[in-house]
Amino acid sequence: LKPNQDIRENLECPEQIWLVSPENVHASRLDAFYYAPDLYNAWSEITVLNTSGKVEAKTGKDFILRNKITTEEYDALVESGSKLKYIEIGDVTRYGLITKYIEDTLDKLPTRGEYMIHQGDILMAINNSSRGTVVLVPKEFDGAICTSGFLVIAPRSDEEGHLLWYSLRSEVVRRQLYYLAQTASQPELKKDAWEQELVIPIPAGPDRKNAIGNSIAFHEHVAALLNADSFRFGG
Repeated sequence: LKPNQDIRENLECPEQIWLVSPENVHASRLDAFYYAPDLYNAWSEITVLNTSGKVEAKTGKDFILRNKITTEEYDALVESGSKLKYIEIGDVTRYGLITKYIEDTLDKLPTRGEYMIHQGDILMAINNSSRGTVVLVPKEFDGAICTSGFLVIAPRSDEEGHLLWYSLRSEVVRRQLYYLAQTASQPELKKDAWEQELVIPIPAGPDRKNAIGNSIAFHEHVAALLNADSFRFGG
């Protein structure tokens, strides 16, 4: 393994050459990148941190996912005539700031708008080219619609939400997303991989408090940006 990639480029990885024994090949994963040494190194790094008590190693099954809008819910929203905000991955910076959106009735929004999101939810981009894009939904987008290009996580508490936002943006998680993504044309993280294979290092001990504090401080700045129009002369 030779680290030679530009860390700012989402679709690059280290130069790697490896062999896989036949008995280690899973029938469900015949893609070569799943066996890359860099993926196993990422898992090993988290194992060491977990053993030392610096993190709690979690997988997706430890968290709650929101379900997609049902047919009945869709029909009711359309019938109500309510205008809803809609968010695409391209509307969000890699740091989690929502910079724009469109607004219309649900039947006029893009069909890939399959989730209704709520304040405090975590949106994680599942496409390889956008990995590392994670949003902690602010109150201004409570009840909005988002693209199915996000995984929508419903934290059990504000603390869990801040820890997830902090951890899912980490380089060790981004590396896993790169290698666990599936399909050739638009590689993305599948639900099975989220639940069983992606390992999320949740800060523990003193680092836990620091992680929550850093996330709160960042999102206070985000709130100020979203409310920028109030900081101007009203005439």
